[in-house]
Amino acid sequence: MNRFDPDDSSAGPAVEPTHTALLTLHELAGTYDGVGEIPSFGRPGVAEALSTLAVAPQHEASLGLKLDTLVALARAGFPDYERSEQAYLQLGEAIGVAYGVDADQVLSDAKAVALGDAAIAETTTGAALPHHATAFVGQDVCDIREVTVDGIPAVWIFSEFETDAPFAGVAGWVRPENWPKRGPAMFKGMHVVGDQPTEIAGHGYTDHWHGVYLEDVQLVERLKTLLHCDYYEDAAVATGVTYRLDFSVGNKLTVDRGFLLAEDLGPVRRVKALKIVAFTDTKWNEVAKLVCPFWTDFVRQAAEGGTSSSPRRPGAEPAPTGEGEGRGGGSRIDDRGLTDLWTAWIDFVGEAAKAYAAMAGGATGKMLAGSYGRQDLVDDGTAYWRQLAKDWAQAWAYGAEMMTAMAKEGLVTPRPPGAEDETGSRFPPFVPPGGAGPSAAASPAGGPTAAAVGAPSVGPRAAGGTVESVTVPIPGLAPGSSVGCTDLTGIEAGAPVIPSAAITVSVVEIAPQRRAARLSADVSGAAPGLYTGEILVDAGGRIPVAFYVSRARMAP
Repeated sequence: MNRFDPDDSSAGPAVEPTHTALLTLHELAGTYDGVGEIPSFGRPGVAEALSTLAVAPQHEASLGLKLDTLVALARAGFPDYERSEQAYLQLGEAIGVAYGVDADQVLSDAKAVALGDAAIAETTTGAALPHHATAFVGQDVCDIREVTVDGIPAVWIFSEFETDAPFAGVAGWVRPENWPKRGPAMFKGMHVVGDQPTEIAGHGYTDHWHGVYLEDVQLVERLKTLLHCDYYEDAAVATGVTYRLDFSVGNKLTVDRGFLLAEDLGPVRRVKALKIVAFTDTKWNEVAKLVCPFWTDFVRQAAEGGTSSSPRRPGAEPAPTGEGEGRGGGSRIDDRGLTDLWTAWIDFVGEAAKAYAAMAGGATGKMLAGSYGRQDLVDDGTAYWRQLAKDWAQAWAYGAEMMTAMAKEGLVTPRPPGAEDETGSRFPPFVPPGGAGPSAAASPAGGPTAAAVGAPSVGPRAAGGTVESVTVPIPGLAPGSSVGCTDLTGIEAGAPVIPSAAITVSVVEIAPQRRAARLSADVSGAAPGLYTGEILVDAGGRIPVAFYVSRARMAP
């Protein structure tokens, strides 16, 4: 059984020489231009850093990471080459010797890629090495943004690409226990706490479970966290894992969340990977921006067994500045409705507090009169705890009633006792301004309504709620296609449903003759994590879709 001592505040072993060498070489190559000053660490000389990287074992630096670093150095003109020629050749030999490519050829090919004269696959080195060692070498597949998560400054790191690698291999890359093998420069350990993950039943997936993992990750220093992970695989069509921070050893992090996702599209697999991280000491957020070479090496390993991989325009982005903050947190209602609802809750809480105020006032009066004795203390204490037990019981009953309503209707508008709506319901389904509730309309097939392109939006944006979006490329999608979406269900046990009425779907052109469905959902009340459902196309087509709720928006 794995053991974890939460009192162990150690951040892990000292930074290994290979990691220091990689940071030094990428700093020298200009990879971190504009990031700011890298925190102080012992920088070796160029020749020493090259030699350290050359002899590093696979569990510290993969073949692809070594090649990608060499191309970055070639882009900078092989800094200090005259004094470090033998070390450059040593790194070239470490990359090519096992595949019959000599060191001079490796350096020549790295220079050609850096100058844009050839793609890595067109070079002698690229043709000889396995595809997962050359994928994205010389390409930018690491999208970094400054964001805020619930008002906390954070860093958004995202990649999206398509690969012809077998689905089974990509699914293995998604699983948390395999991250150290697939991304050894960044992930130093990933161990489930307890004997094994816990199976989640009732969703219909072929594999579905929850587990808490002890993660050991290397940036500039080592960080240990407990990650809450939920994994699903849907009949070899899609697989994903969503994770979020449960505990940060030494309180180093305040946010650590994201997902990995692979969808089988037939000829290719679409792969997405997101990490959102925020340090307690926000100056270390700059350090998170150093992760791109290591992150890219991790995502390229998903291409193992393939022959071709192509970066794609990010289909997931943080909400723009000014969006992502709802006005009511839960149901989307207009300003007047929100004011009325808050007034009802304030009145209800005020009435509930009167009982405690009366008890306190009575006890105070007796004390001032000098007549407060031991029996009074017993009587008042009994009355206080009786009232508190009654109120807690009512709160639990209210919560259970609300969960039942949400299981039936999706998102609801919670109203206090005495403020029921016109139908007498304490938890009516939310209704967007000018729109219908989630059960008001149905498609001809009996499913959720499909919104026609150009049709009026069922107002997530108009309502000012918490809106997040994803763009999903769909081959053959026509400009006039009718598109919609089913309800989206969270893969985590007990996660709420995002109802179809809270989702606006439109057709967007992402390239000449290439279109996508863009889903914008009001995620007020939805916990961070992956949600799955189907895109409906032209009253017949049903395409699986995964939607990640991040709670992130672009920093001002």
